[in-house]
Amino acid sequence: MAKTIKFNLICDKHPVRNLDDLRNNFSVEDVLNYYKNNLLQRWLEVRGFKEESDKVRKIKTDDDLIAIKELIRIFDIEIDDQRIAKDTYIYQYEKEQQNRLLALKETKASIDRLMQLHMLEYKNIIKDIISKKDNMARI
Repeated sequence: MAKTIKFNLICDKHPVRNLDDLRNNFSVEDVLNYYKNNLLQRWLEVRGFKEESDKVRKIKTDDDLIAIKELIRIFDIEIDDQRIAKDTYIYQYEKEQQNRLLALKETKASIDRLMQLHMLEYKNIIKDIISKKDNMARI
């Protein structure tokens, strides 16, 4: 049987090995990212925190604020609602910025491809004019 490899989470730039470390270094952004990419659930299972893992898996929401409030309740984190709202807002803002930046890059790539096609068509027209320079009707 293969040995289970234990790994640490990094919260607020600190390694997290157990639930106390998670509570002491709790970061809304870090924990929410770990929750969304399922790393939190795997970490809980590897570390033997079955009860917490089951509770985390039962969270069924796309709303970041609801999800983080559930995670805070599950891990018994002492944090005020204003800080949760602020940190969640910052997290959502950064995600929206990333999405806007990605859309902008895609738009720029589309424009670049379109410009390349137009330039190729322009060059072909110029070549055609030069090759038939004596045929004024064609030009």
